[in-house]
Amino acid sequence: MTLLKNLQEYIEQRKQMNTNREKLYQAAKASLGKEMSPQDVADDSLACVESFCQVYKTALGEFPNGMLFLSTIKLYEFLSRSPLFVKATTADPGTIVIAVTEGTRHGHIFIAGVERLYSNDSRNGLWLDGYTMKTARDYYEKKLGLKIHMFNRL
Repeated sequence: MTLLKNLQEYIEQRKQMNTNREKLYQAAKASLGKEMSPQDVADDSLACVESFCQVYKTALGEFPNGMLFLSTIKLYEFLSRSPLFVKATTADPGTIVIAVTEGTRHGHIFIAGVERLYSNDSRNGLWLDGYTMKTARDYYEKKLGLKIHMFNRL
């Protein structure tokens, strides 16, 4: 009986994760070309996490306790520890893709689309689809030496 109950809970979690991923993907897509951090808490050149949080809020509501992150380091720590998020191995639409800042090498955060990654463009502060997984890996992993992590919201 316990095994069956655990299996049913697992299936329900996966259904919810797929729904949340779809909501996040749709919000990221709908935000294309918009300024997603109009309060400018962070400078546009470093506003990827602030912008991500606004897209997340549009799709799924506030982070717990209304948290607003401005750092890939702090956001990664939260995603890694929160029971609301699970590590992913593929960047399906709506998957959170994050390269974490190390020292002076600035990371970045994206929301995966079908073929492109959505994120804040540091040059103009707009939410765009300027990367693919390959170009993100080439730049953040190969050029900067930062590891890319992926998460899905349960």
